[in-house]
Formats: sequence, structure tokens, C-alpha cells
Amino acid sequence: MEEIIGGEWKGFTFKMIERDDYPRVLEHMRNNFYLDEPSCRSMKVVEMEIETQDLDTIVLAYLEEGISFMAIDNATNKVTNLF
Repeated sequence: MEEIIGGEWKGFTFKMIERDDYPRVLEHMRNNFYLDEPSCRSMKVVEMEIETQDLDTIVLAYLEEGISFMAIDNATNKVTNLF
């Protein structure tokens, strides 16, 4: 897949999310979004493996559309944001 938008800015790399990135994206979602998102928190989703798997399935479906981007911290090589 050809990158449409991407590059570096102020210590971050911005790129389209590709299949090879999916494990990192899901890890970011599990460690950040699922923990902090109010609906997930109120339903205690993180404590229930089945619901987490369901959310992963939804995230993967959106990623397959090929329109999502990620920001990576160049110093730590960790995903810092998804959009």
C-alpha cells in the first residue's frame, strides 16, 4: 500500500496503519482506550476477556478499511495516537 500521508514532526512519525501494525494498534487500544473510555470503564470491559475480544474485532474491521493513521513516538517507538 502506498503511503498517502506520512512523515515526521516534532519527534513523532505519522503513517497509515498497515496490517503489520495491527498488533501494536490493538495493544495501544487495550492499554489506553479500553481502560479510559467511559462506556468501557463502566462496563468493566477490560476485566472481561470476551468483551475485549469483541472490541478488538470491531477495531480490526475499521482498520481493514485502510483509512486509519497512527503517530509513533520516535524516542520510544511506541504508538501514541490513532486517527
